[in-house]
Amino acid sequence: MAEPLLRAENVVKHYPVRNGRERGLVRAVHDVSFELGRGETLALVGESGCGKSTLARTLVCLEQPTSGRVILDDVDLAALSERGRRPRRKRIQMVFQDPFASLNPKMSIGDLIGEAYEVHGLPEGVTSARAAVGELLERVGLDPAMAGHHPRQLSGGQRQRVAIARALAPHPAVLICDEPTSALDVSVQAQIIALLRQLQADLGIAYVFISHDLAVVRQIADRVAVMYLGRIVESGTAQDVFDSPVHPYTQALLASIPTLTPGRPPRLEGEAPSPLNPPAGCHFRPRCPHARPECGASLPDLAAFAPNHSAACFFPQIRRPHIPPEGPS
Repeated sequence: MAEPLLRAENVVKHYPVRNGRERGLVRAVHDVSFELGRGETLALVGESGCGKSTLARTLVCLEQPTSGRVILDDVDLAALSERGRRPRRKRIQMVFQDPFASLNPKMSIGDLIGEAYEVHGLPEGVTSARAAVGELLERVGLDPAMAGHHPRQLSGGQRQRVAIARALAPHPAVLICDEPTSALDVSVQAQIIALLRQLQADLGIAYVFISHDLAVVRQIADRVAVMYLGRIVESGTAQDVFDSPVHPYTQALLASIPTLTPGRPPRLEGEAPSPLNPPAGCHFRPRCPHARPECGASLPDLAAFAPNHSAACFFPQIRRPHIPPEGPS
């Protein structure tokens, strides 16, 4: 990969909590590192509560990391003051899960998108905010006449297109997409995925695409990072992670995708431990069918075992391709 556009370096986000006289820490995100290249899509996947959305909010500095660095264009956003971040925010924008909740119902579509121009300025070559809004609505597949409508007058898919248009207004280099299709039905999901892919081809945008839906992820991701209890436990190219997963958690997640293929590994069972009180050693150990006594001694680091493919597991479940025996000559 060429020089990365966005880097997360050992990002930690802990929340102090208090229960009576007892105090503790919710380890929502712990020691997460990754790189994102220009025009690339990195998918973050995992069960609900694994830290994906907290990480997303930390990347755009809606949450201040407890420690670690978020580097965009070689500048550590986490180290800047709010004033210092303001001119750089247009380079990284976010699309939220629920477009109805993220769009002000009292504002027109034109005003919602135009608000971004008030903050960041009009793009070069555009003479008015009205013209810019119309161009953006067309780019996301909507009629410019919808600028006068309100969110309640639109369908869920149309509202999500408006949310994408608003995020595109400052001409970002990176979009953080936090479950952008989970509130939509299957046919509309496919349309939004196709739109995101087309925008990436046309504009060269990089995506951090957050989802628990692996079928959707497979359609859009170049690389995949699997999160469990705030940590990345496996990462690699989409093909490697989907076709040759090695972490038992990744294998269990993939087994939950409906399939007619026989002999799949067992589905994931049990509940994830609390991030307030994670188990000793490997956090996945209580749910892992391959756990051994050594797994309780320490937390495994994310380590490469193949080119561009890493896992945080003491006993990665590497599967070699089946080669049928030779018949008699």
